[in-house]
Amino acid sequence: TDSPVELRQAAAVNFKNFVKFHWAPREDADGAAPAPIPDPEKAQVRGLITGLMLAAPPIVRAQLAEALALIGSTDFPGRWPELLPDLITRLETGPPHAVHGVLETANAIYKRYRGTFMTPALSAELEYSQALVRPLLGALEGALERARSAAAVLGSAPGEAEAVAAATLALSTARLAVRVFFSLNSPGLTEDFEAALPGWMAALHAALTLPTPPGTAPADPDAESPSEALRRAVADAATLFMEVNEDEFAPFLPSFARDVWALLVNLPATPGADGLAMAATRFLTTVAKSVHSSLFAADGALAQVCGSVVLPALRLRPEAEELF
Repeated sequence: TDSPVELRQAAAVNFKNFVKFHWAPREDADGAAPAPIPDPEKAQVRGLITGLMLAAPPIVRAQLAEALALIGSTDFPGRWPELLPDLITRLETGPPHAVHGVLETANAIYKRYRGTFMTPALSAELEYSQALVRPLLGALEGALERARSAAAVLGSAPGEAEAVAAATLALSTARLAVRVFFSLNSPGLTEDFEAALPGWMAALHAALTLPTPPGTAPADPDAESPSEALRRAVADAATLFMEVNEDEFAPFLPSFARDVWALLVNLPATPGADGLAMAATRFLTTVAKSVHSSLFAADGALAQVCGSVVLPALRLRPEAEELF
């Protein structure tokens, strides 16, 4: 831990690559198999990597999270049953930076569920992971509350830089919680998530409509702000539910459609907001193609679509004119 961060990052990259090529049995193109890692060493790595990752600086933690995801792709949950209880304990009791690290880990592990179809093996994995449903919701609600509290400090008291950092961390934590929710629901809605759906939808709607804390927008207009990244994640989750769980999502649809629409027509014309614009458009397109298309039947709705969304999107930005 006393080594320069650049050296620690290089060691983490080397470790990740070593795990990639030696953890699971495989063959190279010439038929040769790299020497596998002995099982006692694998057990030692599994026991240490979570705590080591959470204590590392962000640039080191990112590499260790990838290594952990590679290990989890073959060992979780069957050979690594202690990982999920450890993550849940840290999620429920850890400080904000530890909660963020836990969600980075969970996001890396469960990302492989996106775009998959339910199978007996996947169903068993999802059933095992249902213990995460309530703690994950609590982490999202806690992150949103920390973002609100930090925003209340901004511009009104000393320590503004600390409040900006706290708000940025809280928004990033909330985004990770939404992405884990997206991954766990990609194969289909489980009974535990369905039972907790009202609470989840309330938290997702709160994330969608959370005002942007002052000072958290990046100076670079090409960069996505933490608030825009969070809203994009919520829009993607809403689109997933429209596509996969439309009946269960129907009671919550009107408020989501209204507020996603409001976001879309009021987006800033900066490149950093393009990801949110595409996610919001994708959600509203999915709604318009469904049996709920009557939500757009109000007088003047099409005129507002053309005037507030289509025509602004056709305008060239100055940088695009320069490129042309």
